[in-house]
Amino acid sequence: ARLAAARGDEAERARLAAAALEAAPGLAAAQREGAKERLEAEILDEAKELVDVALALSPRDLEALALRERLKGEGSSDEGPA
Repeated sequence: ARLAAARGDEAERARLAAAALEAAPGLAAAQREGAKERLEAEILDEAKELVDVALALSPRDLEALALRERLKGEGSSDEGPA
């Protein structure tokens, strides 16, 4: 779903997201929570990837949208805290 969203293929994103959420209803929330944990640990690239997955699964998730905005303000890095 994330790759389809990145390509701008909304129909494919929606189809894949529906299948993923049917198989694992809490998947989007788990991705969002993982992103919060990575953001707090300052592991920004992983946080961004998890937010992207959460939003591909649930594009109107307000918490995930807010996390994406926070990450835009933080920049990105592969490193954890210094």
